[in-house]
Amino acid sequence: MARTVEELAQHLLQGAAKLNEGHVAEATALLKVVATDPDLQHASDLTDVRARACSLYAQALLGMDDVEEAEAWIQEALRITRPLGDMDGLRVLRGLHSEIMQRKKERQTQADEHVRSIALAEMPVHEIVANARSPYELAQRLVERAQAAVEVGRLEEALSIAQQAQSVAVEHQMTRERVLAHIILARVEPHKAQEILEAALAVARQDHEVQLIALIAKTAKLFDLQLEPHELPHRTSS
Repeated sequence: MARTVEELAQHLLQGAAKLNEGHVAEATALLKVVATDPDLQHASDLTDVRARACSLYAQALLGMDDVEEAEAWIQEALRITRPLGDMDGLRVLRGLHSEIMQRKKERQTQADEHVRSIALAEMPVHEIVANARSPYELAQRLVERAQAAVEVGRLEEALSIAQQAQSVAVEHQMTRERVLAHIILARVEPHKAQEILEAALAVARQDHEVQLIALIAKTAKLFDLQLEPHELPHRTSS
Protein backbone atom coordinates (compact mmCIF):
# COMPACT_ATOMS: atom_id res chain seq x y z
CA MET A 1 0.00 0.00 0.00
CA ALA A 2 1.43 3.38 -1.06
CA ARG A 3 2.21 5.85 1.71
CA THR A 4 1.23 9.50 1.60
CA VAL A 5 3.77 12.31 1.66
CA GLU A 6 2.62 13.12 5.19
CA GLU A 7 3.23 9.55 6.34
CA LEU A 8 6.71 9.54 4.81
CA ALA A 9 7.50 12.89 6.43
CA GLN A 10 6.39 11.49 9.79
CA HIS A 11 8.61 8.43 9.34
CA LEU A 12 11.54 10.67 8.39
CA LEU A 13 11.11 12.89 11.45
CA GLN A 14 10.68 9.93 13.78
CA GLY A 15 13.68 8.16 12.25
CA ALA A 16 15.89 11.21 12.67
CA ALA A 17 14.75 11.59 16.28
CA LYS A 18 15.43 7.93 17.08
CA LEU A 19 18.86 8.22 15.50
CA ASN A 20 19.70 11.26 17.63
CA GLU A 21 18.50 9.41 20.73
CA GLY A 22 20.77 6.47 19.94
CA HIS A 23 17.94 4.03 19.11
CA VAL A 24 19.68 2.91 15.95
CA ALA A 25 17.67 -0.22 15.17
CA GLU A 26 14.35 1.65 15.40
CA ALA A 27 15.77 4.51 13.34
CA THR A 28 16.96 2.10 10.66
CA ALA A 29 13.52 0.53 10.28
CA LEU A 30 11.78 3.91 10.03
CA LEU A 31 14.26 5.45 7.61
CA LYS A 32 14.29 2.40 5.35
CA VAL A 33 10.59 2.93 4.71
CA VAL A 34 11.29 6.44 3.41
CA ALA A 35 14.51 5.79 1.51
CA THR A 36 13.10 2.79 -0.35
CA ASP A 37 9.64 4.20 -1.07
CA PRO A 38 9.06 3.76 -4.84
CA ASP A 39 6.82 6.81 -5.20
CA LEU A 40 9.35 9.05 -3.48
CA GLN A 41 12.06 7.74 -5.82
CA HIS A 42 10.14 9.16 -8.79
CA ALA A 43 8.92 12.41 -7.17
CA SER A 44 11.05 15.03 -8.92
CA ASP A 45 9.81 17.77 -6.60
CA LEU A 46 10.96 15.87 -3.48
CA THR A 47 14.52 14.96 -4.44
CA ASP A 48 15.94 16.94 -1.52
CA VAL A 49 13.70 15.00 0.89
CA ARG A 50 14.83 11.68 -0.54
CA ALA A 51 18.48 12.77 -0.36
CA ARG A 52 17.97 13.53 3.32
CA ALA A 53 16.29 10.17 3.85
CA CYS A 54 19.11 8.33 2.09
CA SER A 55 21.80 10.10 4.11
CA LEU A 56 20.06 9.44 7.43
CA TYR A 57 19.47 5.81 6.42
CA ALA A 58 23.18 5.48 5.57
CA GLN A 59 24.06 6.92 8.97
CA ALA A 60 21.72 4.48 10.70
CA LEU A 61 23.14 1.55 8.76
CA LEU A 62 26.63 2.59 9.81
CA GLY A 63 25.42 2.58 13.40
CA MET A 64 24.23 -0.99 12.82
CA ASP A 65 27.71 -1.80 11.46
CA ASP A 66 26.24 -2.62 8.03
CA VAL A 67 29.07 -0.87 6.22
CA GLU A 68 28.38 -2.21 2.74
CA GLU A 69 24.76 -1.05 2.75
CA ALA A 70 25.74 2.26 4.34
CA GLU A 71 28.19 2.87 1.50
CA ALA A 72 25.52 2.13 -1.12
CA TRP A 73 23.04 4.56 0.43
CA ILE A 74 25.48 7.40 0.97
CA GLN A 75 26.44 7.04 -2.68
CA GLU A 76 22.76 7.35 -3.56
CA ALA A 77 22.45 10.47 -1.39
CA LEU A 78 25.47 12.01 -3.12
CA ARG A 79 24.09 11.15 -6.56
CA ILE A 80 20.80 12.89 -5.77
CA THR A 81 22.38 15.94 -4.11
CA ARG A 82 25.04 16.82 -6.71
CA PRO A 83 22.59 18.26 -9.29
CA LEU A 84 20.84 20.30 -6.59
CA GLY A 85 23.85 22.55 -6.08
CA ASP A 86 23.60 22.23 -2.30
CA MET A 87 27.25 22.72 -1.39
CA ASP A 88 26.69 22.63 2.35
CA GLY A 89 24.71 19.44 2.00
CA LEU A 90 27.38 17.90 -0.19
CA ARG A 91 30.06 18.76 2.37
CA VAL A 92 28.10 16.97 5.10
CA LEU A 93 27.49 13.95 2.88
CA ARG A 94 31.15 13.74 1.91
CA GLY A 95 32.08 13.79 5.58
CA LEU A 96 29.73 10.89 6.24
CA HIS A 97 31.07 9.10 3.16
CA SER A 98 34.63 9.46 4.51
CA GLU A 99 33.52 8.07 7.88
CA ILE A 100 31.91 5.06 6.18
CA MET A 101 34.99 4.40 4.06
CA GLN A 102 37.22 4.64 7.12
CA ARG A 103 35.04 2.08 8.90
CA LYS A 104 35.21 -0.14 5.82
CA LYS A 105 39.00 0.13 5.81
CA GLU A 106 39.16 -0.73 9.51
CA ARG A 107 36.98 -3.79 8.98
CA GLN A 108 39.19 -4.95 6.14
CA THR A 109 42.26 -4.45 8.31
CA GLN A 110 40.63 -6.50 11.08
CA ALA A 111 39.77 -9.22 8.59
CA ASP A 112 43.34 -9.27 7.28
CA GLU A 113 44.71 -9.43 10.82
CA HIS A 114 42.38 -12.32 11.64
CA VAL A 115 43.58 -14.25 8.59
CA ARG A 116 47.16 -13.56 9.66
CA SER A 117 46.37 -14.73 13.19
CA ILE A 118 44.89 -17.99 11.89
CA ALA A 119 48.03 -18.65 9.86
CA LEU A 120 50.37 -17.64 12.70
CA ALA A 121 48.48 -19.80 15.21
CA GLU A 122 49.42 -22.85 13.16
CA MET A 123 53.14 -22.18 13.46
CA PRO A 124 54.77 -24.70 15.85
CA VAL A 125 56.39 -23.05 18.85
CA HIS A 126 59.49 -25.21 18.49
CA GLU A 127 60.07 -23.69 15.04
CA ILE A 128 59.90 -20.19 16.52
CA VAL A 129 62.43 -21.18 19.16
CA ALA A 130 64.73 -22.83 16.60
CA ASN A 131 64.61 -19.96 14.10
CA ALA A 132 64.93 -17.00 16.49
CA ARG A 133 68.22 -15.18 15.88
CA SER A 134 68.34 -13.61 19.33
CA PRO A 135 66.50 -13.70 22.66
CA TYR A 136 64.87 -10.40 21.70
CA GLU A 137 63.46 -11.82 18.49
CA LEU A 138 62.37 -14.94 20.35
CA ALA A 139 60.39 -12.96 22.91
CA GLN A 140 58.77 -10.85 20.20
CA ARG A 141 57.77 -13.89 18.13
CA LEU A 142 56.42 -15.72 21.15
CA VAL A 143 54.28 -12.71 22.07
CA GLU A 144 52.91 -12.61 18.52
CA ARG A 145 52.26 -16.36 18.60
CA ALA A 146 50.47 -16.14 21.95
CA GLN A 147 48.33 -13.27 20.68
CA ALA A 148 47.41 -15.31 17.61
CA ALA A 149 46.35 -18.19 19.85
CA VAL A 150 44.07 -15.81 21.78
CA GLU A 151 42.51 -14.54 18.56
CA VAL A 152 41.58 -18.04 17.43
CA GLY A 153 40.31 -19.04 20.87
CA ARG A 154 43.07 -21.40 21.98
CA LEU A 155 43.44 -19.91 25.43
CA GLU A 156 45.34 -22.66 27.22
CA GLU A 157 47.91 -22.63 24.46
CA ALA A 158 48.09 -18.84 24.63
CA LEU A 159 48.67 -19.03 28.39
CA SER A 160 51.61 -21.40 28.01
CA ILE A 161 53.25 -19.41 25.19
CA ALA A 162 52.73 -16.06 26.93
CA GLN A 163 54.38 -17.44 30.06
CA GLN A 164 57.29 -18.62 27.94
CA ALA A 165 57.57 -15.19 26.31
CA GLN A 166 57.45 -13.53 29.70
CA SER A 167 60.24 -15.77 31.00
CA VAL A 168 62.53 -14.80 28.10
CA ALA A 169 61.62 -11.12 28.45
CA VAL A 170 62.33 -11.09 32.19
CA GLU A 171 65.67 -12.81 31.73
CA HIS A 172 66.75 -10.24 29.13
CA GLN A 173 65.07 -7.19 30.70
CA MET A 174 62.71 -6.53 27.79
CA THR A 175 60.10 -4.14 29.14
CA ARG A 176 57.80 -4.05 26.12
CA GLU A 177 57.57 -7.82 25.75
CA ARG A 178 57.04 -8.28 29.49
CA VAL A 179 54.12 -5.87 29.43
CA LEU A 180 52.60 -7.37 26.27
CA ALA A 181 52.88 -10.85 27.77
CA HIS A 182 51.11 -9.60 30.91
CA ILE A 183 48.29 -8.17 28.80
CA ILE A 184 47.85 -11.49 27.00
CA LEU A 185 47.79 -13.29 30.35
CA ALA A 186 45.10 -10.88 31.56
CA ARG A 187 42.97 -11.73 28.53
CA VAL A 188 43.47 -15.45 29.09
CA GLU A 189 42.84 -15.29 32.86
CA PRO A 190 40.33 -12.45 33.31
CA HIS A 191 39.68 -13.44 36.93
CA LYS A 192 43.31 -12.43 37.62
CA ALA A 193 43.27 -9.35 35.38
CA GLN A 194 43.55 -6.80 38.20
CA GLU A 195 46.62 -8.47 39.67
CA ILE A 196 48.23 -9.08 36.27
CA LEU A 197 47.69 -5.55 34.99
CA GLU A 198 48.98 -4.02 38.21
CA ALA A 199 52.15 -6.09 37.75
CA ALA A 200 52.39 -4.91 34.14
CA LEU A 201 51.94 -1.32 35.28
CA ALA A 202 54.78 -1.67 37.78
CA VAL A 203 57.07 -2.91 35.01
CA ALA A 204 56.11 -0.06 32.68
CA ARG A 205 56.46 2.56 35.43
CA GLN A 206 59.92 1.35 36.34
CA ASP A 207 61.17 2.30 32.87
CA HIS A 208 58.81 5.29 32.48
CA GLU A 209 57.20 3.74 29.40
CA VAL A 210 54.28 6.13 28.95
CA GLN A 211 52.93 4.44 25.82
CA LEU A 212 52.87 1.07 27.53
CA ILE A 213 51.15 2.60 30.55
CA ALA A 214 48.47 3.99 28.22
CA LEU A 215 48.04 0.55 26.65
CA ILE A 216 47.64 -1.03 30.10
CA ALA A 217 45.06 1.60 31.04
CA LYS A 218 43.14 0.91 27.83
CA THR A 219 43.21 -2.82 28.56
CA ALA A 220 42.01 -2.20 32.11
CA LYS A 221 38.96 -0.36 30.76
CA LEU A 222 38.03 -3.44 28.72
CA PHE A 223 37.83 -5.34 32.01
CA ASP A 224 36.07 -2.42 33.75
CA LEU A 225 39.02 -2.12 36.14
CA GLN A 226 40.33 1.04 37.72
CA LEU A 227 44.02 1.90 37.87
CA GLU A 228 44.96 4.64 40.28
CA PRO A 229 45.86 7.98 38.61
CA HIS A 230 48.98 8.29 40.76
CA GLU A 231 50.33 5.21 39.03
CA LEU A 232 51.30 7.35 36.05
CA PRO A 233 54.94 8.52 35.99
CA HIS A 234 55.59 12.08 37.05
CA ARG A 235 56.94 14.42 34.41
CA THR A 236 59.82 16.65 35.46
CA SER A 237 60.54 19.97 33.84
CA SER A 238 64.05 20.63 32.61
